[in-house]
Amino acid sequence: MRASRKYKNPISDWWWKIDHTLFGLITTLMVIGAFIVTTSSGAVANEYSVDAFHFARKQWLFLLLSFGLMVATSSLSVRSIKIIGSTIFFGALIGIFITLIIRADVKGASRWISILGFKIQPTEFMKIGVIIITATLLSYKKQKDRDKRFIISLALISIMEIAVIFQPDFGMFGVLGLIWGAQVFMAGVPLIWIASLATVAMVSVSGAYTFLPHVRSRFSRFLDPASGDSYQIDRAMEALISGGWFGLGAGEGVVKEHLPDAHTDFVFAVIGEEFGLVICFALLLLYGAVIYRGFSKIIDKKDKFIFLAGNGVLILFALQVLINVSVVLQLMPITGMTLPFISYGGSSTITMGIVMGILLAVTKRGKI
Repeated sequence: MRASRKYKNPISDWWWKIDHTLFGLITTLMVIGAFIVTTSSGAVANEYSVDAFHFARKQWLFLLLSFGLMVATSSLSVRSIKIIGSTIFFGALIGIFITLIIRADVKGASRWISILGFKIQPTEFMKIGVIIITATLLSYKKQKDRDKRFIISLALISIMEIAVIFQPDFGMFGVLGLIWGAQVFMAGVPLIWIASLATVAMVSVSGAYTFLPHVRSRFSRFLDPASGDSYQIDRAMEALISGGWFGLGAGEGVVKEHLPDAHTDFVFAVIGEEFGLVICFALLLLYGAVIYRGFSKIIDKKDKFIFLAGNGVLILFALQVLINVSVVLQLMPITGMTLPFISYGGSSTITMGIVMGILLAVTKRGKI
């Protein structure tokens, strides 16, 4: 192994610089995701009158593309990540405005653009953009630049959040706002500004509840299930209970035959029913290992951009896991948040591959 390091080429140089533990954990999640979507999407395929492996094949392709993009992104320099991330931010922002103009509604929301037969969700790519452009703007070296950079960041995020809420996608509105707020806090912005932003956030939530019927309906059903349709949540909980500790066996679950989103938003319920709570806990431990390993590698980084970008990635990753699982366990209102690498979805899977590539890039050994 020592001898092999002497033969320098781009591939070997990349391999010896990345964190092998992180790479292995993330790749394991992708492999598990390929297996889970195969068992969970058959019933949905029947409803769409396509063969049983239709969605599985598509997700395998998404995962392969995600893996390739993760590897490619992990080889980038900090300068390249800044340029690409900022480009993605503005590209995704334009995409969000296009969805508002086209109004190609799916389940009452206008979030997708159809390109070459594929539906692309710009807000998924906005996750990358928010993390990188915020880290770029707030990794200032001179104190006098702080106010100007913060105001620019606030203006960009405000424009983006207004567009997202008009789609409407309140779940994504909250996630993007939380990521930005966490990065602002870690950047050392004065507490008076943090308090002001927290106040604005609370007012925004109250306003959404008051003026957006679909938000009010979801909160009302969460607080009082009897006040509306709680079919999906009820079936999800039944699936977890019926699976017990060790599950009914791969392919033996029935919840996927009753939930249209069993392979996406409620895939954790399928895992619980077919593989049991033991595997659910093991999966959560795997997610926790990625988060812990990432934070342990980022915490000592001196470069402020790397610190902010790396923590932004990990906060996004943790939020998606927390929200998706909490919805299934009836701890949060339904939001439509995917489980990283496990839920079916092209935009979310590809985006997460790029995001994890950024994490691998900023945790590399030596100069980045």
